[in-house]
Amino acid sequence: MAQNRRLLIALAIIVLVGIIIRFGFEEVRPAKGTYYAALPDETPNFRAVEVYVCPKCLEAIYETQRTHRYDDEARHVLENFQLYYKEPGHNGCCPNHPDQKLTQTVEIPIHPQVRFTLPADTEYIHREYIEKTPSAAGASIPIDLTIVISSKNRRSIHRAESCLKAQGWTMHSQRFINVKSDAAPNGTLGVRSLLMETVTRNPEQGKAATHRLVVFYWYAALPDRLTPSEYKRLATMFYDSIVKGINYRWSYVLISKYVNPNGGSAALTARKLEAFVTEFTEHATKTTIPN
Repeated sequence: MAQNRRLLIALAIIVLVGIIIRFGFEEVRPAKGTYYAALPDETPNFRAVEVYVCPKCLEAIYETQRTHRYDDEARHVLENFQLYYKEPGHNGCCPNHPDQKLTQTVEIPIHPQVRFTLPADTEYIHREYIEKTPSAAGASIPIDLTIVISSKNRRSIHRAESCLKAQGWTMHSQRFINVKSDAAPNGTLGVRSLLMETVTRNPEQGKAATHRLVVFYWYAALPDRLTPSEYKRLATMFYDSIVKGINYRWSYVLISKYVNPNGGSAALTARKLEAFVTEFTEHATKTTIPN
C-alpha cells in the first residue's frame, strides 16, 4: 500500500512538472486573431463621443511619466497639459500649444499610468458612447468602454474589482447576468455586473457626496470563448496551451456608467448598459488573422 502510494505521488509529480514546463516555460504559438478588433462608431441608438487630442501634450505627458521626472517642469506638464479635450478650442488649436492643431478622434488616449503599467505589446482601446436621442434624466451621462487585448505576458488582463478598489471604489454588490446578444452563442452573453461606490468630499462646502458606478465586464477570445469568469478564462488558457499549444489573445471588455445622482437608480443604469451591450456586440467586428 505504501509503495503504491509513493508510486502515485511520483507519477503525479512528473505530470505536474510536465504541465508546468509546458504551460509556464515553453514558448507556445501565439494566436494573432483578436476579438472586438474593430469597434462601431455608432449603433442604432448610441454613438461614439468625439474628443480632441493635442499630440504635443500627449508627447510631453508620456515622456514625463516614462522618465519618472519630479521637477518643476514635470509638475507643470502634469498639471496643465491634457490627455484630451471635449471642445475644439480657439481656432481648433491647443490652449497650451497655440501653433498645434487639435486632432479630432473617438479613440481616447490611454492614461500614462495605465500605459506604463501594462506590458509593452498590450493593445488598449478607450471610448465613450452616448445615446443619440436622450429620453430620460441621466441619459447624457456617457457610457465608458475600455478593451484590453492581451499580449504574451499574462499580466495584461486582471479582474475589474482589483483596479476599481485600487482607485478608491468599494464593492456594493456583484452578480452574473445574461445579456441578449445575437453575436454570442445561444443568443446570450454572460456578463459580470458590479455596483461600486465611492465618497468624495468638497473642502469648501464641507459636504460628502456618494458616487455609484455600474460596471459590466467579460473576457473574449476567438473563435467563441466568452466568459465573465476569471477562473474559467484561466482554465481555458491552461487547456489551450497544453492541448493545442496556442496562446489565444484574450480581450477584456469593461463597460461602465455612473448612476445619475439626481434620482437615478442602479437598476435603470444597468438596463441602459444591457441595451448598449446588445447593440455593441452585434455591431463590433470580429477579426481573425491567419497564423
